[in-house]
Amino acid sequence: MEPSTPPAPPAASSPWAPSSLRDQDAAEFRRQLSELQPTLTIGALGHVSHGKSTLVGRLTNVKTTRHSKEQARNMTIKLGYANAKIYRCDDGECPKPACYTSMASNTKGRPRCHCGSTMTLARHVSFVDCPGHEMLMCTLSLE
Repeated sequence: MEPSTPPAPPAASSPWAPSSLRDQDAAEFRRQLSELQPTLTIGALGHVSHGKSTLVGRLTNVKTTRHSKEQARNMTIKLGYANAKIYRCDDGECPKPACYTSMASNTKGRPRCHCGSTMTLARHVSFVDCPGHEMLMCTLSLE
């Protein structure tokens, strides 16, 4: 079997060639991408009944227990997931951490802060709610 060759880099005239992407263009691309889809994934890990699903639910306003068995037992059996947008207040005087808020992933535009100022999208995050069964937790132990 012959070793595979890596794909050729984009042509110098291509808009995706590294030399043609200015810092401003790259920042604008990241901003637009973040509007459309999560750019960070956070996993909620822990033992059963330690509040993983509750935490993800409060941050995203999404119930991650979607399957009927999970709802009947009030616990995550399969992986749960939810997305949220985290916004930061544009007013520099708005105190931390109150200047941040999480909203639904389908939120559009620039929502208002509790202080009345507009808010800017800081991150679009995907949360993974992992089951906390003892058998699974053993495989995650860090030694």
